[in-house]
Order: sequence, then C-alpha cells, then structure tokens
Amino acid sequence: MQRGIKSLGVVAAALFLLAGSANALPPLMDRIPADAVLSIVVTNPTALEASVKKAAASMGVPADEMNLEAIMQIFGIADSVKTDSAVGVVVKLPVTDADGNELPEELRNAALLVPVKDFNAFAKALGGDGVAELQSITTGDGQLFAKNIGDGYAAVSKNKDFLTTFKGEKGQLAAHSARVSKGANSVADGSDVVILVNMETGREAIQDGLKRQRLEMKNNMAAMGGDPEAMAPLNAFIDSFVEQSRSLVFGLKLDDVGTSADAVATFTDATTFAKIASASGKTSELMSRLPKADYVIAGALDVSSEPLRAYLASLQPEGAGADPMQLAQSLKTMKGASFSIGFNPGGIMAGILTRTVSFVSSADPDGAIKNLQASFVKMTDAKLATAKYTPAKTEVNGVKVDDYEIRLNLKDGGPGTAQAMMFMFGPNGGPAGYIAKTEGGYLQTYSRSSELMGQALSTKAGSSLSSDEQVKSVSAKLPEGRVAELYIGPKAIMNSATPLLTMFAGASPDYTPSDTIPPIGLAIAPAGGGLRATIYVPHATVRSISEYSKAVQSAMNPDGEPMGEPEPAENAKPADKKPSKPKF
Repeated sequence: MQRGIKSLGVVAAALFLLAGSANALPPLMDRIPADAVLSIVVTNPTALEASVKKAAASMGVPADEMNLEAIMQIFGIADSVKTDSAVGVVVKLPVTDADGNELPEELRNAALLVPVKDFNAFAKALGGDGVAELQSITTGDGQLFAKNIGDGYAAVSKNKDFLTTFKGEKGQLAAHSARVSKGANSVADGSDVVILVNMETGREAIQDGLKRQRLEMKNNMAAMGGDPEAMAPLNAFIDSFVEQSRSLVFGLKLDDVGTSADAVATFTDATTFAKIASASGKTSELMSRLPKADYVIAGALDVSSEPLRAYLASLQPEGAGADPMQLAQSLKTMKGASFSIGFNPGGIMAGILTRTVSFVSSADPDGAIKNLQASFVKMTDAKLATAKYTPAKTEVNGVKVDDYEIRLNLKDGGPGTAQAMMFMFGPNGGPAGYIAKTEGGYLQTYSRSSELMGQALSTKAGSSLSSDEQVKSVSAKLPEGRVAELYIGPKAIMNSATPLLTMFAGASPDYTPSDTIPPIGLAIAPAGGGLRATIYVPHATVRSISEYSKAVQSAMNPDGEPMGEPEPAENAKPADKKPSKPKF
C-alpha cells in the first residue's frame, strides 16, 4: 500500500468512536481558542476500546472490526500518534457565507488537534516531507495541511490560511470554564465525548440562520394554506433560549448496561431560563399516580415552580376566543401532570389512545375540574368541537366519576382526518372517557373504560408505574430533581407494530418481546446553575430492537433473497476493483 496518500479522516473517525473519559472540561480545551464557536474533545481511546467492544457485545452489534491499533497500522501512523491522549476539533466563525450557504471545506475555519509522538514522522506517514513548517498532504478529495503546534500536538485543516495563523496557545481553559455551570462540568466529568457550543460567540450567526429558516418555512406554509402563526409559541421559546443561554455542553458516556447522552445549557444570571433552572421537580411522585401496565409512552411534567408556570402561561395566546383549552387559567393552580399511553391489544381499530390514563396534580382539584368544564364550553363556542361534560354520570370502585366526550370539527381537515381520529380514539372518533377527583388532583381516561379508571383509582405505591422494576432501573440512570421525564416502552411498541405488519404487509414476525425489556428514558432537570436534558438507552433494549428488526425482515422475506438489489445491466463493464483514495 502506498504511504504517500493517506487521509486523516479515518484517524479522526476512529478517535471519535473510541473516546476516553473527561475530567470536567477536558484539559485539551486549554489549547482551543476561547472564541471558538464549537469545540469537541475526546480522550483516551485506547482505554475505552475494551468498553466499546463490551457495550457492542451487550447490544448484539458486531465489534470485530473495532481495532484502533490495526487502523493506525494501516495508515502508517501507529508509531507517531498517541492513542491514549485527547484529540480535539475546533471550529471558528464564519461557517456560512453572506447568503447563509455553507462554506466549502477549504474555506472553513476548522482544525483537528491530534496528539503525536513525533510530528515529522506523522507528517511523512501522511505524505508530507516532514521538513516544512506547514505540511501539504494530498488526499483523495483535495489538499490537507498539517502544522506542529508544540507540546505533542499537530493541527490539521483543509483551510491553509486558517492553519497558518492558528497557534493553539495555552491559557484558554479559564475563559471556556467561565461560560459553563457546575452542572455542565458534572456532565463533562466522566463523559466519553465532550462538545462545547459557545452561544455568546455564535448567538448572532444562530439568530441569522433562524430568520432565514423561518422565512422559508413561512412561505412554504402559506403556499400550502397553513397558518404561519401556529409556530409562534415554539419560535418564542427558541428565541428566548438562544438569547439567554451562554453555552451548551454535550456529553456522551457508555457504562456496562447503557449509553447516556446529556446536554446542559448554562444561562445568563437572572434571566427567565436561569430562574426556571434554579428549581427542582418531583416527577417521580407524579408517575406514582399511574397504574402499572404495559405502555407505549409514559411521562410526567412538574410545573410546581412559579417561574416555570409563569413562563408557560406567557406562551398562551391572549384576547377574546383565545386559549380555548383554558391552559393559562389551569396553570394558576396546577402542580404537574403525568400520563401513560397503554398498550391496546385491539390495535388501531380499537384506538391507539384509548388505553391512556392521566393524572393532573392541583392545589385546587375542584377548581381544576370546573376549569376543565369551562374549556369544553369554550371549545364548543369557538366551533372547534362539540364537547359534552356530564358530572357524576357513573360509578367506578364506589367513586362517582364524570363523563365527557369531544367531537372535533373536522370539516376542514381533509378526507383522511376522520380516519386518523378513529385510529387514535376508536369508533367514537374523538376523546371520550371518565374524570374522577382524587387526592391532590384528578384522574382522566381517554375511553369509557371502568376497568382502566378502576386501576387508576386503586393505584398504590407498590402498584404504580414508578414501582415497575424496569422503569426503576432506568430512572436510576436519570438526573435527580427532574422537572420532566419520559419513558418509551419497546415491548408495547413491538406488540402494537406486529398486528399492523400482519394487516398491511402480510408478515407476522416470529418474535415475543421479553417482559424485562427496559424502556428508553428521557429527562430534564436543573443542574447546578444550568438545565440538563438526558437520554438513556439500555443496551438490552437495543439488542431487543435489533432482534425484532431481524424477525420482521425474515417475515417479510422468508426465502432470504436479497432485497432491493438492482439487476445487472446487459453488457455492463466489470466494476473497478482498485481501491479508492481515502477522503478527509
């Protein structure tokens, strides 16, 4: 193999995949300019290689080809690169031209920081002469430039002008650290990959990009007859988030049983989001009001903090006829809510939401129910729906429960809307069910199921969804003080998907999901001056999803014939077997 044409792309990919653990903000950040809009650091790939293989094995993912030493040998840099030291990426503005178009690679102010034992040997292995201050290297997709920045590091970039002036001087860590909260540091500590977005530097560029994106979306929605103002609350949230945040820190960490991805936003002191991030929640208590049962999705939101309630209320529309759901009024006494979309054995014909139960926590349960009744009147008056509410219509477990029914106005929804509503709510074609006042709030079902309401009314600490062993195993991996949490139930999703595959594809996968498949967990929680979002994916869940996917493929292609491969063209020339040049 020729050694003159080598690419650093594979080297970078290998180092990213096999990242080590970080200690708060990684020390390599000291070499990344303080005004960089994006910084990425990974550390100690050698130490993590065994962990990556172990995780892959537990997920049922082939890992035989994960061999960092072999990759280094193939590219001739095994003797010149330190695979047990941190590698980094630095990106500075601008990243687009004046019209918002992405800059070509050779004009991007970006560089890869590679730990080297011997820069001259490293440069020669990639095709340079090892003599010039700025090494020029020919790759499969253009020129690459490398530079020795001292203290065992090389900087590599496609932008010659940027690399010429790039120094990678020490003394930058303090400026980076000043932008991140203690919570962000705790995420960086122990993470395998750490990403820092400098919002103070990138804010103007991000805002310009959002303006262009929204203008394009507005034109598209207008062309399709949509209402551009429907996006106003979401746009207001994004604008506030961008304006008030100082930094974003992302961390990725693998342990023996799962993979965790975290993001922490640090906000400017005394801003709305900083106040929201100062109050912890108790979503686990809200989850404990739900009955234990197979679920597709279950979650909870704690709005007990005044800053969060005030902010959510500010997003609601104002004026006559606005806010028909009475959300702003509800938030005055609401403490939080939880819900579970249960598995429905009847499938879509019975309504995928008809096994849904929710709990609303309120400081004034009677007032909350009256407000709900008022929302039914407002929906009917606004001709959004025909809504009926009948107090104390029936009795479940010795408790008088109210009955409600909502028939949405679908005349402008198109021919498929009514069918979609039937898929969601069954033959009723809209939400209908029971509401019961209970301790600290009220319970609501989305079907007239005495069984489901009875389970909810009789739920105790040991029979709640939060006491489920699989939910507990995942919630233990999520941050404390959660204000929001969500669980995705793979078993119920697989059991819901199988009848659909049988109905629409004529294929019935030969697979029975285990009762012990843990859910995928998501959470939002305050984190030492910041707001943290976490996604936790258990390896056993990935394995189960992979096994189910294989069962689906086998059912749809029982003869095992190749799917989707094109027929060879007549007189087609044999494929060129020569290896292509590696690309950066």
